[in-house]
Amino acid sequence: ADRKAWGTITEYPQWDPSSLDGKYVLFESCSNVTNCGGYVLYDATTYKYLGEMPLSWFDGQDPEPRWDRTGAHSHRFTYRKHMQLRYYDVDTKSDGLIHDFTADFPQYRAATDSTSGYYAYCHEYCSPSADGRYYSFYLQNSGGTYDSRLVFVYDSMLNKVVSSQDVSNTAFKGV
Repeated sequence: ADRKAWGTITEYPQWDPSSLDGKYVLFESCSNVTNCGGYVLYDATTYKYLGEMPLSWFDGQDPEPRWDRTGAHSHRFTYRKHMQLRYYDVDTKSDGLIHDFTADFPQYRAATDSTSGYYAYCHEYCSPSADGRYYSFYLQNSGGTYDSRLVFVYDSMLNKVVSSQDVSNTAFKGV
């Protein structure tokens, strides 16, 4: 199906869909008013459609892509997949792992492409810190209950979780 057939959205206005240098714009694509879920890339200077990004919705949730704001990787965005924080570089078309949180929280079975379990999530409202160093997530269960268990902060400079808080009995949406 042609993802450009119906339209594109930026989902929630809390994150900037433009790369740091303004060269690229990343949109969520929609095939109709209720069916959104892939991501497409445009050249922001020529308005040329550059294609679909290799991002899928995992655990029934958005991969939550966010452009690098550190200046080190202007054409790279981070995204989440299961218990991982990953990146995709638009120029080199390379995908890689930044951090796998499975070892940080072994008491929570990680979701996979074929099994339910817990995944790192932040919801559409959040973004990394302005300097790109800190990321906040919470663990959520993909097994139909969508219960949230833990809020945590990851420090990308130290490459480790620096803070966590049990939120098992707290109702919230997003961090």
